[in-house]
Amino acid sequence: MLRHDLEDQLTVIYTDEEAYWRLRGTQNWVLKGDANTAYFQAIANGRRRRNSIPLLWDGATLLQRPEEIQAHVDGFYRDLFSASPRGGLALAQDIWPAHCCVMPMDNAALTAPFFEAEVWAAIKGMNPSSAPGPDGLPVKFFQTFWEVIKPEVMALFDEFFVGSIDLARLNYGVITLIPKVAGASDIRQFRPITVINVIFRILAEGYAIRAAPITDQITHPDQSAFIQGRYILDGVLVFHEALHEVHSKHLKAVFLKLDFH
Repeated sequence: MLRHDLEDQLTVIYTDEEAYWRLRGTQNWVLKGDANTAYFQAIANGRRRRNSIPLLWDGATLLQRPEEIQAHVDGFYRDLFSASPRGGLALAQDIWPAHCCVMPMDNAALTAPFFEAEVWAAIKGMNPSSAPGPDGLPVKFFQTFWEVIKPEVMALFDEFFVGSIDLARLNYGVITLIPKVAGASDIRQFRPITVINVIFRILAEGYAIRAAPITDQITHPDQSAFIQGRYILDGVLVFHEALHEVHSKHLKAVFLKLDFH
């Protein structure tokens, strides 16, 4: 019996260790159950080292101390994302044609309280292996223990619906800088991504599912990306057709590319 008990304890230890490296590795072939070996651990640690920022240039000043880099990054994004004073321009209330507006019936459906089936559909449709937020609770936790935590989750949705929830405590996350180029040394060469708590992502997913049926109706036809039933490459094809037309007929034209980042 003692041997079997020790084997059971060892199995638990191995399972916990593999779960730890599953979160560290963030590779599909690890998440799907490949062996937990030194090679996979080296991959996870190596990725962490590659994603570190050893130095940054602030103009002509080289920053190498962690506190200097942190202050520079913090100041840059505070200035970038801070709200600017509103100007005197505003959209006219009748700028949108009636067929592009949300109908009263659709609006009632969008703003109605959530049912358990809707919340569960949002949770069930999420990737169980996606990265958890600052609270450490992954999607898999909500999918596995839904019947246990369902009352608390639905209570949160109800508080969100009536506007009594403290969003500042719920909607916060960890910002990670992803280099756009190899050897990035300027803050503008990094792309910020934010990992927020899964519970807030469930809220967003629930509303996204609700809005999906009318998104095509209220979004301009020229918006070809990120809309169900439309394809991002449609814009590229239209551009190539226009470019070919201008070139073949020797027309004069100006093409303007806007990159918001």
